[in-house]
Amino acid sequence: MSLPPVPNGALLHSTGGVLPEKKRVDVNKKDRRHRTPLSLTAESGKVDAIRALLESEQVDVNTKDMELRTPLIIATEEGNLGAVRALLESSQVDVNTKDIWGRNPLWIAARKGYTEIVKALLGRKDINPNFQFRDRDMTLQGTPLGIACYHGNISAVQELIADERVDINARDPAGLTPVHLSAANSRRDILRLLLTRPSIDALTPCRSGNTPLHTAAEIGDLDIFMQLLCFPGITNPDIPAADSWTPLGLAIRHARVGIIRALVKDGRVDINGISGAGHTPLLLAAKLSLFKVVKELLQVEGVDVYKQEAEGEMSFAEFVEKGNSQRMKKLLREKAESGRH
Repeated sequence: MSLPPVPNGALLHSTGGVLPEKKRVDVNKKDRRHRTPLSLTAESGKVDAIRALLESEQVDVNTKDMELRTPLIIATEEGNLGAVRALLESSQVDVNTKDIWGRNPLWIAARKGYTEIVKALLGRKDINPNFQFRDRDMTLQGTPLGIACYHGNISAVQELIADERVDINARDPAGLTPVHLSAANSRRDILRLLLTRPSIDALTPCRSGNTPLHTAAEIGDLDIFMQLLCFPGITNPDIPAADSWTPLGLAIRHARVGIIRALVKDGRVDINGISGAGHTPLLLAAKLSLFKVVKELLQVEGVDVYKQEAEGEMSFAEFVEKGNSQRMKKLLREKAESGRH
């Protein structure tokens, strides 16, 4: 029995994606946007028409339009699950193909949160699950897992981390891991999920030198910070970043009172340690006029109001005495009096 004829793009539109029985045309004929009948059926999601086209030995399953999108990329971008599944039935379909912007189907599906499409794509043995996308302005980049974390697509994240081929610690061009991206964008449920994975690395610094804990201290999300602080893999919450800022120093710098309290209560930080700009936590808070923070730090056991940044430098006590803040001076007097009792 002969195969049914295949229409061109215009005829396909006019027939609503149904293949006519008689008129034969070029199966790979392109319209002015370089779309073939297969491209158009992928876009419309006409599964029966896709399967009929795939029966032709002449059909180019990896044909590209003006934006270098193959039928698989088009179907993925449109969220047409049935079309994606039909296309994946062909062993000739390139599942790692890239469009003009450098995106591949899995990355697109992960970004858009098309979980079932992610699952279908991962079903192919030849898929590259750790593909790295790099855009020109660096706003969107990284692996499918990274972009799913960035956008908060937790179902897609679940599918990806369940696949043993996926590198859950893969870094994007900026050095950010999925844990970093989840912390930086307050994706609390995703971070909680990632931290259950035995091989997860919550200590890796990004290119700027910050670990996820530094990032969490900086953005001020207490839930995110506490998840990381309580994570067994983080044994030293007082670790300095490449620029010498500790999480405590960053929390003070950005006035994250809840995080400051959490670190002090944790007990693993040096309350008199030098951080960032070369200041002790107490002096840094005073220089930033953070009265509430100074008040809380002065109540911490072991805090040293006379600790100098370096020999010959000013201590917190000297800074307050030479300053004009009467409230700070009152706090210093109260601290001195409490020390005499």
